[in-house]
Amino acid sequence: MLQHQHCRVAWAESVWNPVVRHVFCPRQRYLPAEGDEATDAFVLAHTVLDRPFHWAPRGIHVSYECDLFADSVAAAVVESIANLMLSADWHVFMVMTTSGPRLKRMLGGSLLRATRTPHIWWGVEVTHSLTAGDLLHNLRDAAPLVPFALIRPHEGLGRLSLNAMRWVILDTPAGGVMTTTALASVHSAYEEARSAGIPIFLTKGAQQALVACGEDLAGEFERYPAPRPKSAPELSERLRRLGTFLLNHEQRSHESILSHIRC
Repeated sequence: MLQHQHCRVAWAESVWNPVVRHVFCPRQRYLPAEGDEATDAFVLAHTVLDRPFHWAPRGIHVSYECDLFADSVAAAVVESIANLMLSADWHVFMVMTTSGPRLKRMLGGSLLRATRTPHIWWGVEVTHSLTAGDLLHNLRDAAPLVPFALIRPHEGLGRLSLNAMRWVILDTPAGGVMTTTALASVHSAYEEARSAGIPIFLTKGAQQALVACGEDLAGEFERYPAPRPKSAPELSERLRRLGTFLLNHEQRSHESILSHIRC
C-alpha cells in the first residue's frame, strides 16, 4: 500500500502545484493599479518547479489547485510543465482535467511528445452526465499511452464507455454524500472496468459505496497500470536536466517579451 505523505489525493504519493494564480493587466507587464482592467490567470510557480527533481521516484498528482487545461492557463505554461515532466522521467505524473476539447487539441499538437511516454498519464474527471461522454471521447481521440478516468459522480451518469482507458479511479463526491443514482453509477463503472480488466483504484468512500451495493471487495483496492516509477538518476544528472529546462525556459520568456515589445 502506498504511503500518501503530505498528499491530498489518495492515488498519488505527492501533489505538485506548478502554477499559481496571478492578477495582471493584459496591456502592461505589472500588477494592475486601481482602475486598470485586470485579468485572472495562472502562471508558473517558480518556487516549486524544482521539487520533482529532488524527490525520490513516486506517483505525482499534478496541479491539484488548478485545471491545467482551463482557459486561464496559457498554452505556453502548460507546455513548460510538460517539458519539466518529460525531464523528470523517474516519476509517474498524473494530469487530470475537465476541459476535454482543449485537452484533445493540445495533446494532438504542442504536447504530442508528452503523450508518447509511459510516465505521464493523462486523464479526465467525470462528475456529471452532460459532460461524461464528451470527456471520455476527447481523451480517447487524443490517444495518450496511459489514458485514465476519475469517476466521481455527483449524479447518475448512465452507462459509461471506458473503452481504451488504461486506469480507472472510483471516488465519491466531496463530503461523501451520494444519491442513489450516483451510487449506481459507481457500481456500474466498477463492473465495467473489472470485466474489461482495467486496473481500478478505489478510494475509501468508493469502497464503502460498493460494499453497500453488495460487492465483495476481497483483494487489492489500489491497482495501477504499469509502469510504476523507476530508479532516479544521480542528483547531479537530475540537476543538470533542471538547469537545461530553466535555460530553455528563460530563452523562450525573453523571446516572448521581445515579441510583445515589437507589437
